Amino acid sequence: MSDQPPVTIFSSTIDPDGVLQVLRDAGATVKVDSPWTTGTATFGGGLFRAGKQMTLEHDSGYYSDESFSRQLPGMFQYYLRAAPPVELLELVRSFRFAVSFVPGSFDDADPRWQAIQAMCAHLDGVIHVNGAMLDAQGRLLFAPNGQRDPAATWPKAAEPNPILSRRGALYEGEASAQRQLSVNALTAAGYAAAVRLPSSPDAALRPVEQVVRRLAALQGLVSYVTAPPPSAVHAKAFLERLDLHSALTPREQELAQLPQEKAAEHIDSIGWRMENMWPLAWALGFDVKPDLVPGMITDETTRDMWAFLPKLSSDLSDFIDNVTPRTLEEVAQLEDTFYLAHHAVRSAQQGRTTTPPGFHPAADGGVIHERRHALSWLVSPSDAWDEVSLST
Repeated sequence: MSDQPPVTIFSSTIDPDGVLQVLRDAGATVKVDSPWTTGTATFGGGLFRAGKQMTLEHDSGYYSDESFSRQLPGMFQYYLRAAPPVELLELVRSFRFAVSFVPGSFDDADPRWQAIQAMCAHLDGVIHVNGAMLDAQGRLLFAPNGQRDPAATWPKAAEPNPILSRRGALYEGEASAQRQLSVNALTAAGYAAAVRLPSSPDAALRPVEQVVRRLAALQGLVSYVTAPPPSAVHAKAFLERLDLHSALTPREQELAQLPQEKAAEHIDSIGWRMENMWPLAWALGFDVKPDLVPGMITDETTRDMWAFLPKLSSDLSDFIDNVTPRTLEEVAQLEDTFYLAHHAVRSAQQGRTTTPPGFHPAADGGVIHERRHALSWLVSPSDAWDEVSLST
């Protein structure tokens, strides 16, 4: 049995006595020390025949607040790197209890493995083995390589462990009028707002022409990557005719120089540029304000924004003459709001419960990051796009 990998059941329900009772109900003879930290469960056997034995380990200190405040963020970040579903991340945040076994067998007909599944069902938890999570029937919920069994059943949703809530003096104290508006917006959207983050230095707006050129350059690049070949030709001509390559970053310039069929291979990543474009268009007068709602820009907003943008046949002068730029106060206010949202995202990526329920720290967090990037660029006129500070 020493070669068997250990199995741990994680759950939001703390019930060590219930675990022992499930084992007894399954016909096991259970022997544990007092207080219970180690023990054995023996199934079957008799006078001349050894039963099947399983070791038990339980340490209340392991799932104490002090311990789990370190363990859960580590587990959360381990899985976050594997692009898991948000259900798994919220599940990890809910854990309050753990109990471990060396089962001796993973055979569905073995009473030891059956007992582990019964204990998992009793706790409405998950079975954690070899870095993967299984449901109470032993079906694969998620593995670090991304594999999943669509038939697997997630435990019922539970509240996050309170130890993962916001902490520290950053979340307490008085706020300036601008900061309080940001805090109000984040609180209403379900974020934890770090009210005492240092404010950005005195901001200034970029010249309208710079903003228009950056927006138009991204418009041309996105069109070149995503449009069918005939329209892509117009997008490339738009970029070249107005020398908009100079408003792209070096990496974006490389993409714009690829043959269209090669550029189209990047269609899955070009959507992030749409998240940059939305705040830029809004700053120039586009009606729809970038929001904090989880998810990428909607199709409806995309259509409306595309109608707002200059025509690919234009020279931008008419567009510049007809925009109605937002004031510095408006742009700086929204930038401060996304600055705080970005801080909440980074805390959430460390396992903290600082973003709304259902918020994916990687996917939705990327959206907040890109919108914040554009807003911070708007109020940092001396910085190139790739040099804008995105610290939190």
